[in-house]
Amino acid sequence: MGKPLFWARWSEDGNLYFANIVSTSGNNVTVSYYDGTEEVLDKSDVLNAYEALKAGLWPHGNWEGRGAFYPCEIQKMNEETVVVQYEDGVVETMPYEWLVYLQK
Repeated sequence: MGKPLFWARWSEDGNLYFANIVSTSGNNVTVSYYDGTEEVLDKSDVLNAYEALKAGLWPHGNWEGRGAFYPCEIQKMNEETVVVQYEDGVVETMPYEWLVYLQK
């Protein structure tokens, strides 16, 4: 299924975004988001993407990359893209950086 993917809680807005783990030290994890931003977080703020998927969490997808985010369900996780289905049944393939778990 490709390299492990992670969700990291960005300190600026509390939302979860896909990120790569750069390093770990004790309870701290340094992550790198898709825009190149690096941040040191507590391990509790980093989730394995596959575990989140199994837990039934619903992210929001950036529909057609237009900046409008709608709830969606992850259908398939590929190496570079993810396939999602929106609540209205529309299926879209998108890069991981177009997904976010919004704080409520």
